[in-house]
Amino acid sequence: MAETTWRDMSVPYKEEEYEGLREIFRTMPSYKDGYILSSDFADIFNRLRYNRTPEQVEAYVVWWDHAQDGKMYIDQYLEILTSVHTTSKFTKLYVEIIDKNKNGYIGAEEFDHLMTLLPHHDQKLIGKTSDDFFAEGSKSYEEFVTEADTNKDGIVDTEECAGWIAKYTQGKYM
Repeated sequence: MAETTWRDMSVPYKEEEYEGLREIFRTMPSYKDGYILSSDFADIFNRLRYNRTPEQVEAYVVWWDHAQDGKMYIDQYLEILTSVHTTSKFTKLYVEIIDKNKNGYIGAEEFDHLMTLLPHHDQKLIGKTSDDFFAEGSKSYEEFVTEADTNKDGIVDTEECAGWIAKYTQGKYM
């Protein structure tokens, strides 16, 4: 059996590769109306040659189940793939997805999902901040609001959240 050659995620996708990505989506067992279900994540990551640990896949499943009711839309995923190399665009999109009710603010439940997924998204983030900052439960929602609420209105909007992420990831995602 040949060893899998994993895709180098630091290399942006080319526009001519999009149709191939769409075709992979369309071949997934749960594909319907432009989306797949989180139950297909491990399979699609393998087909796309993304080297993800079982823990990372599970974190994505939990996160997408919360943020998108388990649905990954192909157009949204292509937008993620094209923005991952433009950190400010990626962070903005990431936070917009976290905002499940689409009210423009990050509530406590949405914050909890942020804190559990972000370190799984990029393993290099783990340990890069003091006291395993992104370890589950290491920051309370109240601490997040105090730190991220730059206009001091008592709530954190998506832009403030993106700025807060940038602060603790040394700008890697902002």
